[in-house]
Amino acid sequence: NPVHDPDLSQYEIPILIYDTDHQLKPGERINRLGSQVDILATVMGLLQLNYDDQSFGSDLLDTATVGVGVTNFALMSEGYTVGYVENGYYLISRLGGKPSLYSLAADSLDLADSLRSLAAGLDRKALSFFQTAYSNLKRPLSK
Repeated sequence: NPVHDPDLSQYEIPILIYDTDHQLKPGERINRLGSQVDILATVMGLLQLNYDDQSFGSDLLDTATVGVGVTNFALMSEGYTVGYVENGYYLISRLGGKPSLYSLAADSLDLADSLRSLAAGLDRKALSFFQTAYSNLKRPLSK
């Protein structure tokens, strides 16, 4: 790994929910993959409020969506690289360079050459999410 690549371990940040209404089981741990875009959907799900969501986020506590085509992912950027985690793989997309692909369950061997199609698909998806988010940030809010 080049030194400037995002280190996935620095993005492993737990979310702690202080549940005064006792909607969750005491001490329950949920190990679904998520990122900051999922916080709004998760909180609004707990509050059971309707809202318009323009993000890519999903409710991490919604057990009805587990395994039914809803893909949880995490997207991060650092410098000129974009990191993307989905379905047990971690892809590092270098703007203008070759991506790297790692399995979260295996050693740190770069799988981009042996799993070219998967790496290319995740690379396109990661850059698409990143470009869309960047474009949305520049767009004025509608009234």
